[in-house]
Amino acid sequence: MGGRGVGFVAVCVAICVAMTASAASAATFSNPTQIVVPPSPGNGVATPYPSTISVSGLSGTTTKATVSFRIAVAAWRDIDALLVGPGGNSILMSDVCGTNASSAIGVNLTFDDDAAAGLFASCPPTPSSGAYKPTNFDTVDSFPGVAPPYLLGLGNFRGVSPNGAWQLYVFDDTVGDEVTIDGWSLELTTNGAAATARKKCKKRHKRSASTAKKRCKKRR
Repeated sequence: MGGRGVGFVAVCVAICVAMTASAASAATFSNPTQIVVPPSPGNGVATPYPSTISVSGLSGTTTKATVSFRIAVAAWRDIDALLVGPGGNSILMSDVCGTNASSAIGVNLTFDDDAAAGLFASCPPTPSSGAYKPTNFDTVDSFPGVAPPYLLGLGNFRGVSPNGAWQLYVFDDTVGDEVTIDGWSLELTTNGAAATARKKCKKRHKRSASTAKKRCKKRR
């Protein structure tokens, strides 16, 4: 193949790589229903338990997941939250703030494996709005109705289908807490668009290579 043909194909390959790299797609799903922990002096599972988000219509597999929710009212300690999704689970927070009650009103928490740090083992200070790594300070966790093991890290959902029921279990394992969560959202990034882009690129590359070969033969 002549130099021009080789160069033409190389350009096509470079374009395909760039398209594939930028083709990952993210989608956000939410459930606005409040999640309420039994008020002091009670404890136990929140209402609803679990809170569910149904995901459908996504292609490919999950490459990243993040969870966000807003603490509307809180005097929290030992509040546990577990995310269960297709193919896995992840503790979001467990025994945060230890045994010290901490007031948090209007705090927006995002749980992201790529965050700089986790939540606090002891409060104060009260967590401020921002992104945190999933955090667990408990040695023995318990979520009624959900069998262990309980894993830590949203990376546990990588490589699984994003479609299906994603459930947030909130549980208070000690008395003296009062928490209201103003719903929650789930952001999922998949490789579906990237896979489609790769297929299209391969077809284009084959056509481009074939065209380049034909052009070279004619020139000869």
